[in-house]
Amino acid sequence: MNEGKRLALLFGSIPFLTLVFALPFVNRVEPIIAGLPFILFWIVFWVFLTPFILMTAYQLEKKNDNQPGPKDKEGAQDS
Repeated sequence: MNEGKRLALLFGSIPFLTLVFALPFVNRVEPIIAGLPFILFWIVFWVFLTPFILMTAYQLEKKNDNQPGPKDKEGAQDS
């Protein structure tokens, strides 16, 4: 697995970690933000932020896939 895929997987796992494992730490009603209890605000915030994080992870992977790796260099010499 190349560095781009590792970085993309790490970056893409942020929403999962914040929505699953961080909930016990933010499980409170106060403070009220935008009329929502804090835990509901936290969930809605990450649901809206997730597509942008995943788009960034995709761009990181795509950018690093275009760079030739060791296998690409060998294949280019065989042709």
